[in-house]
Amino acid sequence: MDAHAQGNSPPRRINWRGIITKWLKIIAKWWGAIAILSVGAILIVVLAALILFKQVVIKPLDPEFRLQSATVSLFNTSAAEFTATWDVKFIAVNPNHKLNISYNSMRAAMFYKANNSDGNGVLLATKPVPPPSSLSPKAETTRSFRVETASAYVGEDVAKEISEGRARGSVSFVLRLLGSFKFSSYWTDPRKFEASCHRVEFGFSPGNSTGALTLGQSRVCGTDLGSGKHILRDIEINRVDPTFHLHSATVSLLNNASASEFTASWDVTLVASNPNHKLDIYYDTLQAAIFYNANRSDSYRPRVLLATKPLPPPSALRTRAETTCSFRIEAASAYIGDDMAKEISEGRARGMVRFELTLLAMYKFPNWYWTYPKLFAAWCNPVEFGFSPDNWIGTAQSSACEENGDLSRLVLQIAR
Repeated sequence: MDAHAQGNSPPRRINWRGIITKWLKIIAKWWGAIAILSVGAILIVVLAALILFKQVVIKPLDPEFRLQSATVSLFNTSAAEFTATWDVKFIAVNPNHKLNISYNSMRAAMFYKANNSDGNGVLLATKPVPPPSSLSPKAETTRSFRVETASAYVGEDVAKEISEGRARGSVSFVLRLLGSFKFSSYWTDPRKFEASCHRVEFGFSPGNSTGALTLGQSRVCGTDLGSGKHILRDIEINRVDPTFHLHSATVSLLNNASASEFTASWDVTLVASNPNHKLDIYYDTLQAAIFYNANRSDSYRPRVLLATKPLPPPSALRTRAETTCSFRIEAASAYIGDDMAKEISEGRARGMVRFELTLLAMYKFPNWYWTYPKLFAAWCNPVEFGFSPDNWIGTAQSSACEENGDLSRLVLQIAR
């Protein structure tokens, strides 16, 4: 009977009160974390809804620019340099329906893109210009500015292309407007912009150095916020080639036995400078060459290469740094002909002989900016050596060395 009673005992009751109490304790323990996660999720949903609302309903549009008119005045310069003035009038437009646009800054840059060339082209001139005033929705304003370049080195090929284009009656440049702007009450951080007016064609009448737009109406300049970063970077960095300065030099002339041969040695001290504010310079090679050409006004008379020598390149130069390097270069029984040997001898007797010192360097900028080496030539011309009576040693004063772009001819002359 006891066994029967045990087999028919009632089932155990679930302790709901204990389970609820246990979960309440767990919730109370983690209540802070749950509240933070819940609030965070709500904020994310609200923020996403606001962004979606602004993009779909407000539809922010970047500013637009139109080139209204422009003229360019080209001036005759040397074979590798370029001087010009551009007068430009453009229209700034706010295409937005509900947003104001305010400009923080603006810079104009004029480029020349040679035929069959890649990249941005040759930067001819750049200048900060007053930005447009704040523009209300669907408003526009007109602004004018002038950009000049004086004796800008562009190389013989580019200078020749521009000159030939003017002679044919048409030259094209690239105008870029760069700067930053803000949307009022929508996006507080400034945004960068670039408006590129590609192939702005100027027409020239025969014998006239001033050209005007060949288009009879204004044209839209494409806006590209991405590519403008590199142009802005280049303008901000303002890359400059290295410079050299002749600190001192002496020349020792020997009384040659042959009337047509020439023997001499030059001791030269140079100052190599890095004029850049944000770029270091690293030299790979440096070569010096000494030329003679007494009658510089005679363009048909070639210069005579007296001596050339590879030199230890200057050490790496940090920004705004300079270093001094000294070297000796010799010419031993160099054949120059009777007439030129006589000119040098007579010049020494009169107390002054001119030589031309040329430096040919291969250098690089940091890899983050420019990965390829660049060829550079500096011409210290003319270097005047003074001689006292009956003295065969002459000294020269310090002078600046100028950059020269006729690299192909120089390399050929040194290689001969």
